[in-house]
Amino acid sequence: MPEVQRVTIVGGGVIGCFLAYPLALEGVPVTLLERDDVGSGATGVSAGNVQPGVMGGIVDAHGVLGALEAQSLHLHRTFLPSIKEDSGLDPLDHEVQYLYAALDEQEVAETRQFTAALQEHRLRVEWINGPAARALEPRLAPHILGGALHQDCFQMDAYRFVTALSKAAQRHGAQLQRGAVVGLQRTG
Repeated sequence: MPEVQRVTIVGGGVIGCFLAYPLALEGVPVTLLERDDVGSGATGVSAGNVQPGVMGGIVDAHGVLGALEAQSLHLHRTFLPSIKEDSGLDPLDHEVQYLYAALDEQEVAETRQFTAALQEHRLRVEWINGPAARALEPRLAPHILGGALHQDCFQMDAYRFVTALSKAAQRHGAQLQRGAVVGLQRTG
């Protein structure tokens, strides 16, 4: 495989800035192109969750998607301390937990399956019964049967996080250029 000469990343959201950071750490010349300001799109106003596995929809928690989500959490934990140090910016991250409540037998089955899928990826999640759920949150419905308590989740200020990623990448040599990308041309 040929050595990478230069990488250009279009988009200064969380994905673009995260890609720029480890590349810059490895000494790869990186240019990050952003139309406006870093984090000025969806990333900067997102909820700021790092939450592997979400119940419902088209989620494949047992398969490839679940494995990628677990790996993303691992990468977040691996890189976050150096991102904070390299950028000098605290994204106000903290661990949170989510309870996926089960109010009927169908939801119990689905929630237990979801719990098992996340546990396959070595994530901290457990099935808890109704009384344990109400002990965590007394305002839950008295007829709750239980739920999946997901404890491998982070919350942070998304704008501060993407700004920290950008600053950390730039500290290691990544270049940030502002302007709209209207096409791509490749030579060589």
